[in-house]
Amino acid sequence: MSSSVRAALAPLREALVTRAGREAERDLHAARQEAGELIAKAQVTAQTILDDAAARGRTDADAVLAAERTRGRRAARTVELVARREAFEELTNEVVASLARRDDPALRDRLVSRARRVLGNDAQVCDAPGGGVIGEAPGQLLDLSFHTAAVRAVEELGADVEGLWVP
Repeated sequence: MSSSVRAALAPLREALVTRAGREAERDLHAARQEAGELIAKAQVTAQTILDDAAARGRTDADAVLAAERTRGRRAARTVELVARREAFEELTNEVVASLARRDDPALRDRLVSRARRVLGNDAQVCDAPGGGVIGEAPGQLLDLSFHTAAVRAVEELGADVEGLWVP
């Protein structure tokens, strides 16, 4: 290309370079603006995700805490019921021991008479382990053992006996 053509095209070349520079600046400005908008949207999205995760975490933590509280209440109730049962059994055993210490032949005779009154004169009556008697007739059983009598006596005390183990 000759120098005269170059010289003639120089203003055009400069105009094209200037125009290209302006377009590049506009494109760069638009790209920066778009990048800023994308970053802002990404930050909003990220914050939303974080907020949702925190809310789920709180919900999960509340559920775990509620389950732990329930387990704790159940464990405490189990301990309480075991202690009540032990107190009931101890009281029952003390009543049985008190009856057994009596060594009262008249008491045994009264229990045998009661068994025969309830079951009939043909009833089989034998000594119960730990004291008292057990009567049997065809299809019938009458437990007049000291243990059964003690359990019934303690149960009949009802709410009054609970005062022994309720604070």
